[in-house]
Amino acid sequence: RPTPKWNFEVDIDWTDWETVDNLTIKGVSTLPLNWHSSFFYEAGVTRYLKNGYYVSAGYFFSEASTSERYYTPIVPDTDLHVGSLGFGRKGKSWDWALAGQIIAGPNRNVDDAAAPPVRGKYQVVAPTISFSVGYHF
Repeated sequence: RPTPKWNFEVDIDWTDWETVDNLTIKGVSTLPLNWHSSFFYEAGVTRYLKNGYYVSAGYFFSEASTSERYYTPIVPDTDLHVGSLGFGRKGKSWDWALAGQIIAGPNRNVDDAAAPPVRGKYQVVAPTISFSVGYHF
């Protein structure tokens, strides 16, 4: 934090997906995942304003964790780019925040001969909006 009015964050997360071998959903047969470990690369900035208000922006990149052979549209894994903007207020008793994100990934072409039921082209695009309220007692 260069000053109390600014907060900068950079982070790298590693997830050990190799410990997750199968996905079981009631009423659906067990799906082999066989994912590999992957990284998230994250960066964000927050500017604190007067009267408890703040604005934030961030970006993260999530590496794909599955090969074509074990790809499933039920868990559509791909490289993801996520950008977010938000603002809010931290009060004495009440907090609130409003944020928007755009989540997008490049086309994922699955043409492995071992994955015939899911061969094709996939892309993830998901705009989101979130609102939260907190009360401190």
